[in-house]
Amino acid sequence: MEQHPSLWSIVLGIVSVVAIIFGPIIALYIQRKLDREREAKNRKIAIFRTLMAHRATRLSVAFVEALNGIEVEFYSNNTGTRKIIETWRSYCEHLYSTDADDPAKNAAWNTRGEDMLYDLLFEMGEYLGYHFDKVTLRRIKYSPRGWVENEEDATIIRKAAMAVFSGTKPLLMKIDGSVNISEQGLPSQTSVAKAP
Repeated sequence: MEQHPSLWSIVLGIVSVVAIIFGPIIALYIQRKLDREREAKNRKIAIFRTLMAHRATRLSVAFVEALNGIEVEFYSNNTGTRKIIETWRSYCEHLYSTDADDPAKNAAWNTRGEDMLYDLLFEMGEYLGYHFDKVTLRRIKYSPRGWVENEEDATIIRKAAMAVFSGTKPLLMKIDGSVNISEQGLPSQTSVAKAP
């Protein structure tokens, strides 16, 4: 007597064949998707860490590059990242405002900018699982006094040099009595000084 396979065993055989063929493909697809998500999260964390590390030196190249990377790395329809992008846009808009150039408004502009930066860092931290309160973000940072002074000095020197090179200010020289000018060289130096 010949035994016919039951419908159940036929279905089970087809499912087994499909699983053998498509199982590795599906597993590979899932693994790649998880890898892409992990890489995207790592890029977001790298931006956050860079901003945190350089929050006291906001003119550093690393800070500016990380700030500019936010729009690309945090772009999504996710509500958590949408809040980050909105906060980032507000902060960037503030950075472009003209109040920075007005000495009377500069202190208020700086304070508002710091508040906006810490709002951005707070939102990013919450999204990424780093729970910092805004007071911690504001107060606990280290910037050596020498760095601040060097940055201020470099700004003063750069502005003075630009004023001289652009012709808006003359380069002043002061000659005190200690310079010895020989009688022989005086006519040639006088003629150089009178030259157009």
